Amino acid sequence: MKLRPAGAEHVTAREYKNWRNTGVAFTWLDMEATEPNLTLATAPVRIGDRLCHHGYLGDIVTGPFLAYCLDCADKDMLRVVNGVQSKRAADIAERNVFRMMHELLYGEPFIASRQANESSESVVITEVTDVVKRMQEDSRDLLDSSSCERDPAINGKREAAFAKETYSAIPIDSAEVIFLPVSAITDLPRKDKYKNFFHIITLSQKMTQFLTEDLMRLACEGGLLVVEGKVFLPELRKENLIEFAKNLNSTAEACHCVPATEFNPLKDSVAMFNVKRTSNPTSL
Repeated sequence: MKLRPAGAEHVTAREYKNWRNTGVAFTWLDMEATEPNLTLATAPVRIGDRLCHHGYLGDIVTGPFLAYCLDCADKDMLRVVNGVQSKRAADIAERNVFRMMHELLYGEPFIASRQANESSESVVITEVTDVVKRMQEDSRDLLDSSSCERDPAINGKREAAFAKETYSAIPIDSAEVIFLPVSAITDLPRKDKYKNFFHIITLSQKMTQFLTEDLMRLACEGGLLVVEGKVFLPELRKENLIEFAKNLNSTAEACHCVPATEFNPLKDSVAMFNVKRTSNPTSL
């Protein structure tokens, strides 16, 4: 597995194999994925008298492990016992997501309890109670269409069960998230009110083609440019990564960006640059 030498050593071979075979990256002992995630699936599209077959726009090679599984503030989650990771990538991702949500919601550091650490190391078996049995019976009733026709109450429960869930965002007074269309990366540079406006601009490794001088006019002086590296693309060789870094540094320099930190394309996941349009004044 080429991801581990690049820094994803906490992703176990079993989890990665399961991801490649089933498309399910994170699994838990007490539940099973029963509903497909169609977020990045494409539907058949009619082109003239033909139908274009459906496909998948996401990644099936690297996987979603990079977002939350590479590191953790709780170092006990990264412990290695007898050469084997004591925690799965799913456990590390769960802890990181819990920490992020807790700190966003309560505005205080997240401190994992000892009970949470111990509970994740073994399987907890509990006796099925009467409440669970009633829930199972209700589920069977909801799936029985004949029961729904006879009992309006069951019909109402079924409609509620299959209704689309809506969620409200966590209220954050200090920040606001605005989703923009993909075309914004070319449309915003044409508007004067956004020039010297942004303090941070981030680009994925597939969007470096849009890194132009016009785009960087959106960043203020001293702003930060963060570009995703290609170290976690298993299909690329060492020379491809070195060539990517060379082209990126050249393009960034043409856009009046200087390296904020030294970028090693073989180890670093991101490259960071500072916007510097004016040179230092010459002392008299």
